[in-house]
Amino acid sequence: MAIMCLTGAALAAAAAGVLALLGTVGDQNRGLLRVAWVVDILTFAVAAIGLLITLILYRTYLRHRADLDAAGAEAYGEFRARIHRG
Repeated sequence: MAIMCLTGAALAAAAAGVLALLGTVGDQNRGLLRVAWVVDILTFAVAAIGLLITLILYRTYLRHRADLDAAGAEAYGEFRARIHRG
């Protein structure tokens, strides 16, 4: 998920560079250029929010990793016990 968000942010940054170059060329299609800037800013915002969510989820995982490992080991042990019983 982080790679996808970083890719989106990189693409938004590249698009911002292209839009900046197009803005210096002339006054034609100013309305379309403004719409493109809004879309670019929204795309970057979505990518940044995605990165923030990924960071929060990863930190939560790190905090609860020992509990998750113990629960997984317990479930695997029960599974192996059922195989050996029957």
